[in-house]
Amino acid sequence: MATPTYVPLATVTLASNDAQITFANIPSTYRDLILVANITGLAGTPTAQGGYMRVNGVSSGYTDTSMYNGGGGANLAGSGATFYPFNINPGIYITQFMGYSATDRHKIFLSRLDAAGGLAGAIAHKWANNAAITSITLFSPDSGADSFNTGSRFSLYGIHA
Repeated sequence: MATPTYVPLATVTLASNDAQITFANIPSTYRDLILVANITGLAGTPTAQGGYMRVNGVSSGYTDTSMYNGGGGANLAGSGATFYPFNINPGIYITQFMGYSATDRHKIFLSRLDAAGGLAGAIAHKWANNAAITSITLFSPDSGADSFNTGSRFSLYGIHA
């Protein structure tokens, strides 16, 4: 059995605050994708609980179940226009997109976070769509009123089986 290999596909390091980051034209030649976000913080005073993500520009069909430490317990969310792999705190956030290029099943994503203030969590996401993922867009809370801070770094990797 071959050893899985992470192949760097793209990295964005913000030279100034930015409200949206998009990885487009993602090739379908890998088994999974891994997105690693090292977020230095959000500019402004966000009122939402976390940063948002959409795939292929589609704004429907997302559900998630989340678990956080610090007394937050577990949360089951209904269908929504986005999914929420980030908290508003600075930290490291990793999302794995399993079977992202398959066209015969819904997509499952797993996010883990290790954020400032001792916040740790895990989120299981489902996108009820059979389309292969060709783009991923991350955006800050509050409809763009806030942005990811300068120095935040976002890296996308493909995983060979």
